[in-house]
Amino acid sequence: MNIPKSPKNHQPDLFDSRLDKEHKEILAFIKSIQQCVNIQDQVGSLKEQVKKILPVILDHFSEEEQHMDSVGYPGSGAHILFHSSLLGDLAFAFETGEETNKESVALQINNLMQSLIAHFLNEDSKFDAFVAQLADTAEIQ
Repeated sequence: MNIPKSPKNHQPDLFDSRLDKEHKEILAFIKSIQQCVNIQDQVGSLKEQVKKILPVILDHFSEEEQHMDSVGYPGSGAHILFHSSLLGDLAFAFETGEETNKESVALQINNLMQSLIAHFLNEDSKFDAFVAQLADTAEIQ
């Protein structure tokens, strides 16, 4: 899975590079999580994997939201709502996990990880394009 690159004329700054590094780190964890999902008996291992990546996801969301605010990104409301919703759904999966069957928990977590990948590829690339456009506009003026 490749993260879309910025337009050719956009020179990523240190902040952009850090977000890209976090995307790659989160995607690598998702790959290991998906391997656990295929084995229903490893729901405990699946939860441990998610617990390992959760701080990175939280930091990533926080930094990204701050960056959106600092550049006045018009899509930040919906973007932040997705972040909040995903975290709430993950918390719910962990809370109800013991009360439901293992296959259901594994499927729910897998679906959330797929949503996160789609978010990176669609919504984060829209934000990247917005930042690139700002940089291009600043170069022209």
